[in-house]
Amino acid sequence: MLQIISGFWISRAVYVIAKLGIPDELKFGPKTAGELASATNTHAPSLFRILRALVSVGVLSSTEDGRFAKHRYPKRSSQTHQARCAGSPSQSSVRNTIRPGET
Repeated sequence: MLQIISGFWISRAVYVIAKLGIPDELKFGPKTAGELASATNTHAPSLFRILRALVSVGVLSSTEDGRFAKHRYPKRSSQTHQARCAGSPSQSSVRNTIRPGET
């Protein structure tokens, strides 16, 4: 049961970072959560938690200096496009929780 629940949460987190364009932001190298938050107009501490969660399951990687990076995947199409295809509109509520001033 825990795998089902965590799988659902992970898919929602992947959808959120895809909608925000995080994989495209990481295209040219690792960035901090603060840099990514500035680029995507999101709340840095909340975005940090989502990024760390995705590192823990192998979706993203992190560097020793606290930057986040994407894994090397076969180049078929952008990761953002692939992840958006896996999500659904109902996941916008998770995305909204990291927007400043929104709940």
